[in-house]
Amino acid sequence: MIALLLLGLMALCAAVPAAMFIINLRRYVSPRFGYVENEYVAVLIPARNEARNIKSCVEAVLASEDVAVEVWVCDDGSSDATTHIVRAMSEADERVHLLHSPEMIRGWKGKQHACWKLAREAIHAPLLLFLDADVRVHPWAIARAVAALRRWDVSLLSGFLRTEYEGFLDALLLPLMQFFLLTYMPLRKMQESTDERYSVASSKLMLVERGAYFASGGHAAIRGVADDGVLLARVFREHGYFTDVVDLTKLASVHLRRSPGATWASLSRRIADTFEMSGKPFWVTTLLKLAQLAPAVVLGWLLYAAIVDFSDLLHGSKNLDIDTMFFGGLLMAIAIICALVPRLWAAYRFKQPWWSAVMHPLGVAVLLVLEGSVWLRTKLFRPSPRATRSYAE
Repeated sequence: MIALLLLGLMALCAAVPAAMFIINLRRYVSPRFGYVENEYVAVLIPARNEARNIKSCVEAVLASEDVAVEVWVCDDGSSDATTHIVRAMSEADERVHLLHSPEMIRGWKGKQHACWKLAREAIHAPLLLFLDADVRVHPWAIARAVAALRRWDVSLLSGFLRTEYEGFLDALLLPLMQFFLLTYMPLRKMQESTDERYSVASSKLMLVERGAYFASGGHAAIRGVADDGVLLARVFREHGYFTDVVDLTKLASVHLRRSPGATWASLSRRIADTFEMSGKPFWVTTLLKLAQLAPAVVLGWLLYAAIVDFSDLLHGSKNLDIDTMFFGGLLMAIAIICALVPRLWAAYRFKQPWWSAVMHPLGVAVLLVLEGSVWLRTKLFRPSPRATRSYAE
């Protein structure tokens, strides 16, 4: 009986996120075509050693349709050809501007410092679009994002892009960020309130109203953190501004090329920042993820027990409880379906690697190890903020 109760609890813990996933998909939509009149957007790109990406990124922005754009690139101490590439583009197109990041004040992170400088320089645009140099936007992406921001009356709009992964660890872990957003974040409450507990954003592409950005403090308010996605949305919400997140799978893409060590370090910094500013107890997020991992663990244990008990059944030393096996198997099937089907659905909907969905339990386990190590490190060691130009992405 105790085993059935535990299986029932596990099935419930898997079914609730699955139901939330289905509900949230109705609100997590791609920006539709909308009429944009006399809108002017400054696209702000912080760049450090982005010679491989910067030309394609800027060219994609300049090809935008139905909206007027200008591009500001802040070369943040690059040691490669980033400066020369952007300077040549600025000479060929007056919409492109090149800035150089000055010496930072102690306590700033490199990307936040560059974004803050860019925002202060682009004084003529009422809308600011913060964009990473490795992102490629569709010609109608910016116009549709602007139309959505105006139609929904929000001050910050961001979205998750289509990501092409080269590294195993990136493909295993990063899709989980979007998946957990849709399974545990009530998007209705996020869209209908400014409660900072429902802060969510993607740092790859963020469109903001200039007035709200400076009124809330912008990147200066999060100067000492590595990731400016969720935390910038939180700053906006703390000042009473609405934010929203959309599906940009068909409108923008990013190609990630980094080593497993770089992936681990990047995610560690982002998780550490989230722990520091979110205020949510570590055990809450851990239990939510364990609910995704539990069905696979229990299934493995049941298979092992079945193999061991099978010999006892053959020799007649153990009786077969048909009712317990039936209800236990039913609850187990519900838990597995509720945990795996939404993940497979997300992989199909957002063009993610199918094998990462199949390996969902492994990904959750690795993410738990990563979060646990970060949590222990932040509890045992609290390093003082220091100026650095390392980017977290």
